[in-house]
Amino acid sequence: MVAAATACALALSWLLIEGILHGSPLGWRAQLFLAMTITAAVTLFLELWVVRNIVHPLTELTEAAESVERGEATSIPLVGSLEIRRLSAKMKGWLERLQSALSTLQMERDDLASILETLPIGVMVTDEHGRLRYANSALERFLNLSREWANKPIMGLLNRSELLELADAVHSGITPEPIIFKALTEPERYLRAQARPLRQGILITLEDLTEQYQLEEARRNFVADAGHELQTPLTAIRAAAELLIENPDIEEPQKGKILRRIVEQQERISALVDDLLLLSRLESRPPTEEMSEIDLAYTVAFLAKEYASHPLASHIKIECSLPSSAPLKGRYEELRRAIGNLLDNAVKYVHQRFGDSSGGRVSIALSDEGSVWTLCVRDNGVGIPPGVADRIFERFQRGEASRSRFGKGGYGLGLSIAKRIVEAHGGDIFLEPTKEGATFVIRLPKSQRSTEIAT
Repeated sequence: MVAAATACALALSWLLIEGILHGSPLGWRAQLFLAMTITAAVTLFLELWVVRNIVHPLTELTEAAESVERGEATSIPLVGSLEIRRLSAKMKGWLERLQSALSTLQMERDDLASILETLPIGVMVTDEHGRLRYANSALERFLNLSREWANKPIMGLLNRSELLELADAVHSGITPEPIIFKALTEPERYLRAQARPLRQGILITLEDLTEQYQLEEARRNFVADAGHELQTPLTAIRAAAELLIENPDIEEPQKGKILRRIVEQQERISALVDDLLLLSRLESRPPTEEMSEIDLAYTVAFLAKEYASHPLASHIKIECSLPSSAPLKGRYEELRRAIGNLLDNAVKYVHQRFGDSSGGRVSIALSDEGSVWTLCVRDNGVGIPPGVADRIFERFQRGEASRSRFGKGGYGLGLSIAKRIVEAHGGDIFLEPTKEGATFVIRLPKSQRSTEIAT
């Protein structure tokens, strides 16, 4: 088309020139001016046509390509000549395939990021220059890593030489063995780290072994404590038995006293074994007994009356503040055991302070706090040392370290059992700070029926 228009312009100009040369009615100057004007007009028209049909569409295509390069959403215009439109159609198909591939890649990347965020394992990726490219939230938590870690050298971010040595080994072409180290964070953690090379950089994973180490330590402590606790009555039984063997002619009153001593120690061993079995059952599997509707106020009143007749409570004043009823869904025997352990401790510690003198007091209060029943057992006994208060619900922890294992004291399992029972009922138990004696608080959620009665 451009060629045809140019040919027409040239032909017209030639005819005008011919007219000038062969005597046209117009003067030759006018005819030359007319030819130049027509030629300029045709040329301007051709330029406008070229700009509109070739240059402008190419400019739009260039702008669209630049938008794609910047990652912006755009579309390819289908304008211009046939050749331009064919090029635009090709670019549009290419762009659609590219956007589809990028969308799929972004979706897979988001899925991978979600998976890595939910893993309990810390994951970090560095580039070939040792800068941190990626770290999931677990790794940030394990190492107390600052949020502003992106593209920073791991040399300044990781304060553990073990991890830096792993990275150096991978950079050197060595596949290092996994290592276990103690991270000096808050709280302290035991971490297992391993590193593998990537095409560009290094992958390092961290696995938290803290719970495993704590369980292993708890197992060792439990075996040591249980062995020590069993050793005491076994030693007493052995000593009494040897005394009877070496003195077969011992007099009857003394002999009966030694035999009673053996029976007492055997009963202590049986009680310890029973408590250990109960505690193990409470910790290892959920209770199999069905919950039933019980009256917590009646249960507490019954236990208070029972402990009022305790041999050690003859000079102790036991006070109760209870509602007329406290309906609760639970397991009666377990709750009776948990509350009984608190009252047993209260009576023993108060008696340890006051002996057979007056002044000892144990108060029991049960109150309605909307969705929960709150039971408070307060005494004015010897109290609990601050150093023991944080661990009072652990196995073999006593409120008073000076209590002799040869006496009537327990083995420090009562509060552990009470805690497991209360937690199995969806409640909580804690030691409330007091200036005198000890105060234990139990909160138990109400059953649906009791909530309806209250409303």
